[in-house]
Amino acid sequence: MANQTVSVARNMDDVAISGLLNGETVTINSNAKLTLNSDSRWSAQAAVIGNITLNAATGGECHVDGTTVWQVPFNTGTGNVPARGTVISRGGASGEMLGVFSALGVAETAPGAAMPASGFIKLRSKTGDFTAGALTGISASATGAGQRSWLHIVGTEATTINVPRLGTLRMTGDWFELGTTTGVRNQTVQLPVADILPAVQIETAAGSGVYEWYPNAGSQFTAANYPASTTDPRAKVVIITSAGLLRIGSSSTPADCAFLPPVGCKIRIPNLIVSSSTSANYALNTLNATLATRWDLTTTSSGVILLDKVIGSGFFVSAAQPYQCEITDCAFFEQINISECATPVVLQRNCIGQSAANLQNALVLTSCFADGVVEDNVWTRASLAASGAYVNSISNISGFTFSRNKTLSCTLRGNATTGTWTITNALNCDFVDEILIGGRMVFVTGVNCNVTNTKYADSGAGTTGTGNPHYAIDLSSKCNNVVVSGFSNYNNLTNAHPYNGIVTLNACDNIKIRNIGTALSNYNMGSANASGVVANLGGNSSNLKLQRCYTVNARVGAATTTNSDTVAVLESVWADGADVQAIATLNAIAKGCRWSNTTTGQTAVYGTHWMDCFTSTTAGRIVVVCNEKTTLEPSASSYTVDAGSPKFTSVGTVSMPAVSDRITWETPHRILGHTSFANIAPTITGTNTGNFTLEYDLDKGAGFSAVWKTLNAANLSSETGISSSLGFRMRIRATTATANASNALAYIRVDTVTDSVSQQAQYPLDLATLQITGLESGSEVRIFRNSDDIELGGTESSGASLSVQYEHTGIDINARVVVHALGFVYESFNVLLPASGLPFPVKQRPDRNYQNL
Repeated sequence: MANQTVSVARNMDDVAISGLLNGETVTINSNAKLTLNSDSRWSAQAAVIGNITLNAATGGECHVDGTTVWQVPFNTGTGNVPARGTVISRGGASGEMLGVFSALGVAETAPGAAMPASGFIKLRSKTGDFTAGALTGISASATGAGQRSWLHIVGTEATTINVPRLGTLRMTGDWFELGTTTGVRNQTVQLPVADILPAVQIETAAGSGVYEWYPNAGSQFTAANYPASTTDPRAKVVIITSAGLLRIGSSSTPADCAFLPPVGCKIRIPNLIVSSSTSANYALNTLNATLATRWDLTTTSSGVILLDKVIGSGFFVSAAQPYQCEITDCAFFEQINISECATPVVLQRNCIGQSAANLQNALVLTSCFADGVVEDNVWTRASLAASGAYVNSISNISGFTFSRNKTLSCTLRGNATTGTWTITNALNCDFVDEILIGGRMVFVTGVNCNVTNTKYADSGAGTTGTGNPHYAIDLSSKCNNVVVSGFSNYNNLTNAHPYNGIVTLNACDNIKIRNIGTALSNYNMGSANASGVVANLGGNSSNLKLQRCYTVNARVGAATTTNSDTVAVLESVWADGADVQAIATLNAIAKGCRWSNTTTGQTAVYGTHWMDCFTSTTAGRIVVVCNEKTTLEPSASSYTVDAGSPKFTSVGTVSMPAVSDRITWETPHRILGHTSFANIAPTITGTNTGNFTLEYDLDKGAGFSAVWKTLNAANLSSETGISSSLGFRMRIRATTATANASNALAYIRVDTVTDSVSQQAQYPLDLATLQITGLESGSEVRIFRNSDDIELGGTESSGASLSVQYEHTGIDINARVVVHALGFVYESFNVLLPASGLPFPVKQRPDRNYQNL
């Protein structure tokens, strides 16, 4: 008849707005609220909706409400279906009839038509609880109490829901239960409507109450993409047809090719089902390949979008410039696209399924700077065949937390420049417990970001191959202050590792890579097509830390390095003891690592002087690397030229041609994890190494002895009092004894004794400095942690100031500073120690009663 206008609160079925025809427009103004809680095609309006427009000047709300709809199963149906709106009752229970259905997946039995013998009665709402027995208002008997039912909302393709700043689109649903799993492959379940749907939820175990999304893999479920025996959790996908038929645990006879849930697990979907149709046949559900042609949203006037428990087929969720956007427990096809949201974006427990080979990013977030939460979602993409294809595309965001999202491609990766996430210009974002199935997470300029406990599988099926190789996490283009902490294979799968390596970085600053595996349980880099390295330091980066990365079976080694990187600390970075590791990075130091050192001098490497490593569970090495120092600490104080004129060659050697040329190297830290020195002669690499006298001195905790001993097996192996946990410092001195123009040193290696327990000693992850000033010289200063009275540092006799380093583990430390000096009052100051360190001035009071007797 005509388009309809709602100016006061109405239900879509109100007589006052009756007469809407298929494809016509509903306008909401005067801050009115329009409620839809009946099926579009099977209701008083009985019309497929066209545009819904909320007036920009006066606003309003469109609320699709599925929280009250109920269905009661019946049998012994006779006579005719009563009029819509008839009150159906039994005892103290009653409800307004919306329709009668003989089964799921079929149209209603129209009012006035003959009652089916069995089926269910849909009620707009109910009061009381139905019981089995004869019903009033309809010629049928209830066979049980019933359950939450579903609503089918249908819009017209190429029309939109226009939501301005004064408007709200609210869709509020509930869960519709479909039954339970049989534990038998190729189980089929009919969904409520004859339409392809994007996903279902299935319990993790019978009765667990914990559900997981199983996305529809659509036409991508093929033998090539899910080959025989792909039954692990990567293949938690289903097939849903355009007739609304769900197939679980599909098999390609005789081989299984999907994950099979155990028997007795509940199956459910959101109960608000949104489809689209066209004027060619309004009775037919359609799914246009072009996302923007589907029934969608227009929010460029900053509307509010609130979607909860909605499952959409021909409904495209694209919110450009919304004021607010919160989507929870929903499932849609191909993509959710949100840009320029004025308030925090909320995306929780959603799923993107695949209808066909529709090559779209599952999640698109653009220019959202007001924070957001994206957690427990399942994001899928049909294919990663094309260059530059990613499952999710994120750009220009700030303050987001991404947690426990499962991101996967429904086909095997077909190009090396693809992956699961591409992230450009992310500021202050956290990525926690993310699951990456099918390829890398790429950051192009990420600042102040944390990537924590990533779970990875290189492909959706089978083991890691050599084609289209990836690093799991790729940092580039001046990423700054990024922490990558924790990494494992998804579901602890064997040989699901990234082929190239775990992390690669290029042109980045202040990067930390840590907590991969443990000393007792190393991360296995693979037994087939093993992963290359923990980290690839690809150049033009600075201030890098690799810490507590315990791996085994690396194809290449612990790390690849280049001399265009500078300032790197490698602490407890383990590969295999036989792996030969070169460090070409400038200003680097290696502590407590597991590998064998190279004996080849590195060209144009400066500021890298010391490494200590373990080559087995019983043997280790301490190595002096004869590079020239820089002005940076600790390199600037790493050695002294004591006599003569030693010269550095820039090819990893020091030239010492003249008699009495002398140089002394000193470790800038205490070396942990070694229990003693081996009875093995030091290994000296260079030219004319017999022309040098080599000596050493140790600081085992009370300072250096100032007594130089010859660096030989006998002296070293006789050293006692070395603690693997407290560590020791070492000086090595080289003096030219015989002149020769070719005299040069490249490496000085001292072998040690260790054991598997001692090797578990760890260096602090993050150190901060407490700078105490205003002290009276000679004061005793101690810093204690209040929680357990552990001493964090101090001195017997201070100067006017004291710097104390402490480990910060992410939580500020309640501590106290205790100061005592002769002639001054004993002082105790409470202090909160932050991650950034702290200047702390004190003022000591004279003790006027003090007598030094």
